[in-house]
Amino acid sequence: MTPYQCTKGCRDPKAKDGLMWHNTPNECPAETYNPKVGPGRPGKMRAKGHPGVAGVESPTPPARVTVPAPGGGITFTDTKASVTKGTGKPPEPVVVDYIVDAQHTKALCNFGMRGVYFLHVQVDEIVFDWHKHLPKVQFQLTPNAEMSIELDPRNMYSRGVTWFTKNICQAKNLQAAHAAIDSILFFEAFGGIAVALLFHYREVYANSPKLKKRREEKARLKAAAVARKAGAIDVPYQVVGGQPVTVTASTA
Repeated sequence: MTPYQCTKGCRDPKAKDGLMWHNTPNECPAETYNPKVGPGRPGKMRAKGHPGVAGVESPTPPARVTVPAPGGGITFTDTKASVTKGTGKPPEPVVVDYIVDAQHTKALCNFGMRGVYFLHVQVDEIVFDWHKHLPKVQFQLTPNAEMSIELDPRNMYSRGVTWFTKNICQAKNLQAAHAAIDSILFFEAFGGIAVALLFHYREVYANSPKLKKRREEKARLKAAAVARKAGAIDVPYQVVGGQPVTVTASTA
C-alpha cells in the first residue's frame, strides 16, 4: 500500500512537516483495526483492537479537543490540539534609503549659507570693527547649483542634506526628513526676527541722539559730583573729543 502522512494527529519530529507516515490505517492509533487492509509494519501496528505483535507499546493517542458546535452543543474530534503563539501587530517597515527632494534641499542649503553670512558679519564688526563685508549674493545657491539639484535627484547637494537629516536629525524616512527641515526653517523665521530686533536696538542704543544726550548729561553730573567732593570749583564744562569735561579751579 502507498505510504501516506497521517491526518489524525500522529506526530514525528523527524518527518517532513512533523506528520508521521503510515503504510496502512492499521498503523494509526486513532483508527480501528481493519482486517481488509495490510496489518502494517512490525512495531507500528497500533490501530485499536489490532491483533498484532504483543508487547508493542503504542504511543499516546492524540489529544481529544472539544470544539463548540453550532447551536451550543459540544462535539469531540481526534485532531491533536495545537497552540500558535500570537505575533501581535507587525512592526512598520523603516525606510532608510531615501533622498531629500529638490525643494527641501535648496531650502536647507540656503539656510546654512545665511547662517555662515551672519557669522561672517558678526566677526567682522565685533572682532575687527570692520564694516566692508563680502557681498551677500555670494552666500546663496547659484542658478547652476539649483539646476543641478532639480535635474539629478541624487546630486551632491541632496546627498549632503540627506546625510544631515539621517545622522543629525535622526530622520528614519523621507517624511520625517522633510518635517525636520521644515521645523528648522520655522524656527529660523521667528528666531531671525528676534535676532534682527536685538541687533537693531543695540545699534539704536549706541547711536541714538537722545540717548547720547542723556549719557553726556549723566557724565557731566558725575564729573561735577567728583569735583565737589574734592573741593574744586565748578565752571561750565566743555566737550572734548565727544566726551564732557568739567574745567575746575583749585580753592587753595
